[in-house]
Amino acid sequence: MRGSGRARLLIIEAVSARFLGDLDDTSLLTAVGLYDEDVAAGGFDPAGTSAEYVRLCALVARRGAPGRRSRRSEEPIRLAAARGALLLRSEGRCENPGCGRLAPDVTDRGDPVLQVDHVRPLAEGGRDDSAQMIALCPNCHAVKTLGRTRHELVPTLLRTARERHDRWSA
Repeated sequence: MRGSGRARLLIIEAVSARFLGDLDDTSLLTAVGLYDEDVAAGGFDPAGTSAEYVRLCALVARRGAPGRRSRRSEEPIRLAAARGALLLRSEGRCENPGCGRLAPDVTDRGDPVLQVDHVRPLAEGGRDDSAQMIALCPNCHAVKTLGRTRHELVPTLLRTARERHDRWSA
């Protein structure tokens, strides 16, 4: 369990599902030193499968809406598994149907440089749900956030996110 983040994640998921049910286990796992955002995310695997995508989506669904943590301000608690699912589903490409370009680079961890975005912002009731999230290249993310055409782009991205989620979940 110490040597393999993937093994640790699988064991923690099994124990959480058995004993914690639908409760958000993030606080408990953090308190005992077993929660790790990078391990929960799973990282990008270019050979990822639909089954792995479904597993990550189920992890997000089981943890539900995690709420907010208090610091200097209220900020959303993000689910790393949601990011992992989106990077897997994107196959390293921008999910904007008008773009579809390969990510311009990879991070030190080997993840594609794509920005996982809530099509409906968290501040407006969006949530960590892969059917409402999309992986965008930095240019498309800037257009979606700041561009004059963003209001026309959002419905397209929402439809694309739902279609890709449904296809990968099948």
